[in-house]
Amino acid sequence: MKRTCIALVVVAAVSLGVVACFERHDTTQVLRGSDCVACHLDDFRATSQPSHTAATANFPTTCADCHRTTSWHPALEGRHPAEQVFPIESGAHAKAACLTCHQLELGASRAGANTDCLQCHPNDAYQQSAHQGARSPTGVAYLYRAEIRNFCLSCHPKGTAQKHPNDKFPRTGEHNVACASCHDRSAGADAMGANTTCIESGCHHTLSWSDSKHREVRTYTSSRNGPWSKPFITSRNFCLLCHARGRN
Repeated sequence: MKRTCIALVVVAAVSLGVVACFERHDTTQVLRGSDCVACHLDDFRATSQPSHTAATANFPTTCADCHRTTSWHPALEGRHPAEQVFPIESGAHAKAACLTCHQLELGASRAGANTDCLQCHPNDAYQQSAHQGARSPTGVAYLYRAEIRNFCLSCHPKGTAQKHPNDKFPRTGEHNVACASCHDRSAGADAMGANTTCIESGCHHTLSWSDSKHREVRTYTSSRNGPWSKPFITSRNFCLLCHARGRN
């Protein structure tokens, strides 16, 4: 019986023509994003708001990049903003399909209003560690907002975030720890290790312990007591003066 049904569908598709079959989006046919244009090429060419064929438009013929197969309208509003606004030609978001980030059911895509960051950035252990003690540019304490799918944009409007400079200070060996183990974000941003707490973190114990380990080091006393060679160096992270890469 099952084979008979399939046969009837095939016969019907042939009799109606390939176009009619695809227009009905038959559930027996697996449709791919690249298949749409086979039936919707005339729609693609006729679209004027915005034009899909203008020399400057550069719209792809993979319709499913911007349109849902369950509802032709609405689609995403025009081309993605310039690279300096939210890069998608490079970095972590490069080559991601539009609908990977934009959810049309959330409304218009202008200014990232329908962006769903959370599907790729869940509130997992890494997310929690990376944001422990973090604050927004206006000083608001970080809070994971599952009910606001694009809340990440308030602190990361360009979709970028600082990454640890492992080429300068490798997070290997004993330094392969949670961000907040070394960085005290109540003391400011992570940039250049300004908020690093080598001593107060407890990893290098106390100043007296550190002093006893450096008795034979001639430059240690001047480094320990100043004057500091950089404005951000304090007793909390003076170790970086001699151990810029965190090594002995």
